[in-house]
Amino acid sequence: MAEGRIEEEARAATAEEAVLRVVEERARVGVEAREAGLVRVSTRTETVPQELSVDLADLAVEVERVPVGRVVERAEAPRTEETEDGELTVLPVYEERAVLLTQLVLVEEVRVLRRRIARRAQVPVELRRQTAVVERLSPDAAAQAGAEGGAGHGHDGHDDPKPSHP
Repeated sequence: MAEGRIEEEARAATAEEAVLRVVEERARVGVEAREAGLVRVSTRTETVPQELSVDLADLAVEVERVPVGRVVERAEAPRTEETEDGELTVLPVYEERAVLLTQLVLVEEVRVLRRRIARRAQVPVELRRQTAVVERLSPDAAAQAGAEGGAGHGHDGHDDPKPSHP
């Protein structure tokens, strides 16, 4: 008897239009942010002594007295001229001598030679250099840092390490 019912149902299904539903599963993939720990970044400043080269210049002055003994009509002003050795300034020195008449006599010239002398010297200086230290903290340490006043998110200008989020 069961066979008869199956045949009747089969005939009824062919007689009527059967609706078959098609089902499809779809997956949606995403990323969820979660805190896995903290990162502590600190800076250390160290002083590194170095020798740097610097160009220095000295000014050497040579004074030479040159006897002249020439009679002149009037006094000349000091003069400056450039020479191979440097800048030369000539300062005339006068005296009046009593003769039957008074004459202006150039007694001597004082010559001042200024020479620029360049040299290289080593100058000790101390330069500062910073290095960053990054330390990854476990989630347990992150929770403890939060309980102690919260994790820092930046640098406050001191060399003390502050935890911050990665």
